[in-house]
Amino acid sequence: MTIKRRDEFSAKVIKALERRVNGFCSNPDHRVPTSGPNTIATSSTSIGQAAHICAAAPGGPRYDPLMSKEERASIENAIWLCNNCAKLIDSDTKRFTVVLLRQWKAQAESTAQFELGRPQVSRSDYELMRSVALGDTAKLSIPHAVSAICRMTSKEMERKDPRFVIDVSHVNNQTSITYKAKENVPFTVHVNEPFLFEFSEKFTGLVHHGRDVKISSKAITLEGSPLFEDINDKEGRLVLSTNARREAVLTLEAPGNDSGVSCYLAELRGEVVAGTKSFRFEGACFGGIFQLELECNMQNDEVKTTVELKFDTWCGKAVSTLPYFDKVLKMYSEFFTDSKLKFILEVGGLHVATGFGKLNDNAGVNCLFFLRYIRNVRSISSHTGIPILFTDNFSIAKNDYDIVDEIHERLMFQDISALVFNPTMQLTPLDGKSDAYSEQFVDSKMHEFVLVQEVESLEILGQKLDALKIITRFSKAMLRLTGKKNGESVEVEIVPANDCALSTRIASA
Repeated sequence: MTIKRRDEFSAKVIKALERRVNGFCSNPDHRVPTSGPNTIATSSTSIGQAAHICAAAPGGPRYDPLMSKEERASIENAIWLCNNCAKLIDSDTKRFTVVLLRQWKAQAESTAQFELGRPQVSRSDYELMRSVALGDTAKLSIPHAVSAICRMTSKEMERKDPRFVIDVSHVNNQTSITYKAKENVPFTVHVNEPFLFEFSEKFTGLVHHGRDVKISSKAITLEGSPLFEDINDKEGRLVLSTNARREAVLTLEAPGNDSGVSCYLAELRGEVVAGTKSFRFEGACFGGIFQLELECNMQNDEVKTTVELKFDTWCGKAVSTLPYFDKVLKMYSEFFTDSKLKFILEVGGLHVATGFGKLNDNAGVNCLFFLRYIRNVRSISSHTGIPILFTDNFSIAKNDYDIVDEIHERLMFQDISALVFNPTMQLTPLDGKSDAYSEQFVDSKMHEFVLVQEVESLEILGQKLDALKIITRFSKAMLRLTGKKNGESVEVEIVPANDCALSTRIASA
């Protein structure tokens, strides 16, 4: 009987081989852990082995007769595999060649070196990835899956460069990645030729005024961190921001009455951003609908104020239930009075500045007219019971604007005190009855009058309304000639008595 001599690995080689791949199978498509706990507290279970790349004895898989005994038993001829993969490579030597196995080994050691000291994928993250990969997302809510994937991406990026905290978010099919340096990170910016002027101007704004640099990612190339390689390869928009930001609160007050006590309008929460020449406050209130930016030039104390309305949260809602509408309208109405508003700025709970200012830009005036139009539409919707949905994607014809404004004014006629002036109308006597009209109606005793005004169909916020009738009732009033004539017609005004009951309503025509 002939006994084949095998050139086996020493215990020292086997132990080093396993540790160099962190105990994982070296098959890149498998990479399972090969050891774990046993029911015996002092023992463990191993399903891994040190496999020969070139066989340990003649006739074995991939045997190389030119190798020396020492070379066959060396760690260079060994690859760590699980028991299944070890049997697999010896069963198909044409597929699992020496070259391929050496590639597996090099890749496994490289991966283990990268993963050294870094946390592995958690079980929950693994289950999530498995569900997404296999299309089994029924058990996962989409927001949960997106949030978890963003979190996993953040962790992986932070492993590349621990000097940064990474925030990854995905909203409206757009992915945003925020890099926040935990320490001073030196880096180099190479600006591409077509963007030199644009970048120079915006970077100056960042330094002097703390304004973000927003520019195409194609404009610059960053060097100084492995993370920048991902930025340089992506198409999108790059934003550079300053860390000189602090949470702040801005209180707005309107001039009060003769007592001098100011009237509170709103409290905006946001942050103060500082540059070398100016600082500015950016904040919002009323659920983010009202946004304000206040910039103060530290060289001449000049203050610029810009406001903006964000109607996103209103779109699709009934105008009668728009959140914060009355407060927003009051705010804008105060902005365009002759008096200046009072600004009180606090940073970190400490009073920093108090100032006065007013807003007179055309965009703001247009917003005020728009808000008043919505106020009038709300009045019509409330009185008619017709649901009208808000949208900011429409145009207003001047005639429709005037009609809606007139209807609103008429609906305000609910008592005599609401009348600023007496309503007028044209009176046309029948042929031969002029004297009788004057004797019966004009400058005579009190009567009940009902005014009916028909309004043709009109379009409000892109929604067509059928014809309406505005009906105003005076319980006790008289007619008085104004002296104006138009052909055979004469103008008369309705003069209500002191105890006259007044009411206005809208009905379908």
